[in-house]
Amino acid sequence: MIKEEERLADKEITSVNLLSEVFYKIANLMLEMKSLFSKNFNSLFEHKLSHSAKVNKSTHILLLQIDFSIHEIMLMIRNSKPKNMDLGHKYGQTFGALHDMALSLDHIAQQCKIFIDNNHKPFVEEEAQEITELTEIANNILRLAISSLQTLQFTNNNELNSLEKVLGEKLQKYLKHQIKRASKYSKNSKRSILFINLLEAIRNISRNAVVITTLCCEIQREYNAKDDSPETGQKILPE
Repeated sequence: MIKEEERLADKEITSVNLLSEVFYKIANLMLEMKSLFSKNFNSLFEHKLSHSAKVNKSTHILLLQIDFSIHEIMLMIRNSKPKNMDLGHKYGQTFGALHDMALSLDHIAQQCKIFIDNNHKPFVEEEAQEITELTEIANNILRLAISSLQTLQFTNNNELNSLEKVLGEKLQKYLKHQIKRASKYSKNSKRSILFINLLEAIRNISRNAVVITTLCCEIQREYNAKDDSPETGQKILPE
């Protein structure tokens, strides 16, 4: 994660540094999630229990970190200017989506660890190729979302929506493939169940990344519309 140099709690809470801190925290947490997302699938395809167990431990810690960050940010919002409270519900939705992302990742990391620990047969080549293709699209979605938060420039929304649409179409296609494969490999039902659960996790994580980016864009736009920086007469953040 990006190194955190100082705590906002020790500074005057203004619209400018509150927004910067919120987006900074979200970007940090999503960077960590993106890393663990990739590591989880690497350990699954390597079929190495020690690696999978380490990833699962890290995803659980990240989930706790997100819960702490939600509490911390909400405290800062309550202590900020009244106008910041008007957007409290959008902050709540944003961190709710972030929590859902981490929960999906933690759940699937645990399932992958159990799958390997029980010595089930690894995915066949076709299954692995399909999952790999989906994770590449999901990683691109995460990369664009993180970039928007880091630069405070929400110009990738159309590309994000296009990638999400492509991902959704491929998810449906590969779900049908797996249902057909399951009828042939009835003895590998655990693998089919995990495959389908992986599809759902990829969908949830990607969808929530898009939701977070959209909400943060709306928060920035509403702050600028309020012109909540009378001391400078400038917009709070770039568009």
